Amino acid sequence: MWIPTQTLEATDQIVISEFVLRNPAISSELTHGSRWYTETCNYSNTCKPDRQITHEDTMSKGDKVLIRWSKTGTPKEDFLGIPRSDNAITLIGFDPCRISKCKIIEMWQQFSLGKWQRCYIRFIEQASEKIKTSHMF
Repeated sequence: MWIPTQTLEATDQIVISEFVLRNPAISSELTHGSRWYTETCNYSNTCKPDRQITHEDTMSKGDKVLIRWSKTGTPKEDFLGIPRSDNAITLIGFDPCRISKCKIIEMWQQFSLGKWQRCYIRFIEQASEKIKTSHMF
C-alpha cells in the first residue's frame, strides 16, 4: 500500500508513529516510523510520477487486514533496480497489515515485478552487499 500524498501529516492519519514496514527491498534503517514510510512512498511516487494505484481487494479478520493491489507507472528514475524507461511497468502485491485503533501498526509488503523480477533480485543482492561491506573495518 502506497500513500499517494506526500506529507507526514497524511501518513500519520493511517499509521502509528512507531510503524514497522517489513519489505526486503528497503534497508532496515528505513522501515521504522511513519517518517521513513512517508519518505519511502515519496521516493516511489517521484520515480513514477504517472503512477496509478488500484486496490483490487481487501480482506480482514480481527486485527489483520490484507490489501491486494496493483501499481502501474513509467519509471522516470531508477527504481528497485529497474532502469528509467519510457515504458510503463506494473507491480502486483499484497500488504498484510496489523491494525490497532484504526491505524496500521506494521505491514509485511510483498510484490512481484513480472519480467523485471530479475533486476529487482540483483538490486537486492547489490544493496545487501553494500550494507555488509559498509559495516566492515
